[in-house]
Amino acid sequence: MRRRNSITDTSIRKLFFPGVFIAISLILLIAIFFVITVRLTELRKTPTDNVTWSLSQVEVDALKLEQAAQLAISGQTKDFDTLRRRFDNLYSRSNSLQQSPLFAAMRADAAFHSELQNLLTGMNAGTRIIDLPNEELQAQLSAVRDLASNVVDGARQLSLRGIELTAFVSDRERGSLASLLTVVEIITGSVIFVFLGIFIYMLRQAQEAGEVTEEAFQANSRLKSTFDVSLDAIIVADTEGNILEFNSAAEDVFQFTAEEAVGQEMSELIVPEQYRKAHRAGMKRFRETNKPVLVGQGRIEITALRKNGEEFPIEISIGQAQDDRGTIFISYVRDITERVEAQKALTQARDEALQAEEAKSNFLAVMSHEMRTPLNGVFGAIDLLKATKINKEQARYLDIAQQSGDILLGHVDSVLDVTRLDAGVMDLVYDPIDVEQFFKDIISANAPDAAKKSNKLTLTLGQLETGFIEADKQRVRQVVYNLLGNALKFTENGTIKVYAAIVREDDATYLTFSVQDTGIGIPASEHGRIFERFYTQEKSYDRQASGAGLGLAICKQVLDIMEGSITIDSTVGLGTVFRVRLPVKVLSATTAHVPDEGQIDRLSRLDGMRVLLAEDNEINRLIVRQMLETSGAHVTEAHDGAQAVSAALRDKFSVVLMDISMPVLNGLDATKQIRAGHGPNTDIPILALTAHALDEEQEPIAAAGLQAGLRKPISRVELVETLAALHKDTTRDLSPLDADLPPILNDEIVQDLRDVFDAERLESMFNKLDREIDDMFAFARIVPQRTSGAEIAKVVHNCIGSSGLMGALRLQAALRSLEGAAKADVDSDLQPNLEAAEEAWADTKAILHAALMQKSYPKG
Repeated sequence: MRRRNSITDTSIRKLFFPGVFIAISLILLIAIFFVITVRLTELRKTPTDNVTWSLSQVEVDALKLEQAAQLAISGQTKDFDTLRRRFDNLYSRSNSLQQSPLFAAMRADAAFHSELQNLLTGMNAGTRIIDLPNEELQAQLSAVRDLASNVVDGARQLSLRGIELTAFVSDRERGSLASLLTVVEIITGSVIFVFLGIFIYMLRQAQEAGEVTEEAFQANSRLKSTFDVSLDAIIVADTEGNILEFNSAAEDVFQFTAEEAVGQEMSELIVPEQYRKAHRAGMKRFRETNKPVLVGQGRIEITALRKNGEEFPIEISIGQAQDDRGTIFISYVRDITERVEAQKALTQARDEALQAEEAKSNFLAVMSHEMRTPLNGVFGAIDLLKATKINKEQARYLDIAQQSGDILLGHVDSVLDVTRLDAGVMDLVYDPIDVEQFFKDIISANAPDAAKKSNKLTLTLGQLETGFIEADKQRVRQVVYNLLGNALKFTENGTIKVYAAIVREDDATYLTFSVQDTGIGIPASEHGRIFERFYTQEKSYDRQASGAGLGLAICKQVLDIMEGSITIDSTVGLGTVFRVRLPVKVLSATTAHVPDEGQIDRLSRLDGMRVLLAEDNEINRLIVRQMLETSGAHVTEAHDGAQAVSAALRDKFSVVLMDISMPVLNGLDATKQIRAGHGPNTDIPILALTAHALDEEQEPIAAAGLQAGLRKPISRVELVETLAALHKDTTRDLSPLDADLPPILNDEIVQDLRDVFDAERLESMFNKLDREIDDMFAFARIVPQRTSGAEIAKVVHNCIGSSGLMGALRLQAALRSLEGAAKADVDSDLQPNLEAAEEAWADTKAILHAALMQKSYPKG
């Protein structure tokens, strides 16, 4: 209210002095009007006296003008209107002398005319100055005074000369003067009228100013209300850092009252001591440069000080403005203590979660190793038994044991898959799959479980084309086992049907399979959740079959990675069917490379190879030694890493199979010592033979100098094939281009191509294969200089399938050897295999093209 009264009082004071001036001016003008009226009456009677008076008055007006200018210069008056009036009076009288017929006779006098012209010249020059605005007129007062001084003498001479002439013309001039004064009377009345108009206008302006003042008051009231009720602390300070305003939120945050804060230096009150010097330096820099640093920079997190000395975190945003106090800074402050504490809690929770994740990974690594090591013995013993003379029934039992072991290994891998899927590092390994045999093996492995619950387990195969596909065999098996396992859990005295087929749709090929049961079924309301991790059905079902609820979730994620899909159709009480659709690549029977016992025999000739086997587990040593010796290799055993290093420094070997986790000296350190030593085995292949299955565990293995890793449990086929690929030079009959070279072309495949495609399409297919092979060879020769052989193996693998589909058998065999050497990443093996593959393509290229175009060609 006080502020509103102050604004009103100010408006009244601004209008008071102009009002008084106008009132006085009106009174004076009215008085002059009456005086002139009286004087005119008198002058009509005494015109001569009026002429005389007018002549003398010229000098008087000049003196008055000089006096008014002097007063204005000395500062005794600021009344420029009086100065202008003095000038106008003199100017008017001068013009009267020049223009009035009363003085016409005088103007005919040469002396009078000369003095009058001088006077008029000076007055005309003065009009350019006297009409200037007050501020500019103030600067020209000296010129006005000098003008008046110059006019005084001329006016005196003019007056004397005029008085002399007046005697002669007084009667004649009296009438003219009366007419002039009549005009003055009219002008004066007009001026009064104008002043009245101005007064009315000023009254209206005053009224409008009052309304504007009221609006300003209301706006100020709203602003003050916003300032007072703001949830954020608002502090207004000047450029010296002194607090000008301090709202109620600031009182709550800093615990100072507004009375305590206003007028105090901000740095002393709310800035922690360690920051005060920097704060004052910043304020000083602004006063010197007028350039703010933090103003307009958005939200800034700093530390502030409460009244009780407590330091706490705040978020501050600073703005700059101008008002009647000059430059001010407006700071919006928010106490973020709770937010900072919450962030600390989140960070701690994150750190604890990371520690828990690391502990889980360590546990999984240990579990993987401890379970895979005995499994290696189981699988190795089964492989060795299969290599002995056994009857069909014993072979069937061994197959069941093998498949059951695969199931157990699959369960171990399922747990590890959770970690891989979470990390997004699950890699796919494409293998040739005999679809019919693949599903038959799965049915055989699960038949005993089905019989336990009196279930009938059947397999139906649809269209399979050649029957061979290329896909990740382990992952497909994992999906089928999970679906079949669920069906067996929730079905009793029922039927479980497995259906599989290969279908072509929209220029793509899919492996489709389904698992249908007559079990308890799943409610429709649960269909959207069954692929979530740890999902299990309601408790009544949990009592029937236990489980962690990971199987279906892993199936879904694995199929997503393989770009496949899975759907469910289930009715409570009637059963469930899961359908899977997976894109695959179809292989011809001759192209598919599915290992069998015949291949094992062909690849098992490792005669002359000397193998150092470093393994601390006695059973694993026995199994692996037997696998190698039955394949023709000579084996030296080492029970720990230290014995392996001693043996490698003493004797020459073809290859080292190095376990990772061993006593005395682990496999990684043993490998590093062998590589860094001066023995005969610094450059030979050293293969990791390990139960460490997590992907992140492979990096330190490779960094230690080990090559292709063999994960436990390992089969005889995988072991022998790996050694044969690494050491083809030590046993010449392992090379696909040696004595038992395959034919250059598969005539049957070539004939099939000619039956299906026209010549133009065959030409296009051949050119594409040609470019693909040439690009692969160019890549294989360049890449070793800057990356590992794994990249070469990947490119070569693509060409293996293409060459097989075109019937180029000899080229395909050579490329397989090149792929194996590239995976081993040994330069000495890569180069000869690369040259052999190039030679095979040179032999094949012309013959293949001629055969496709139905031209005669030599048989390879």
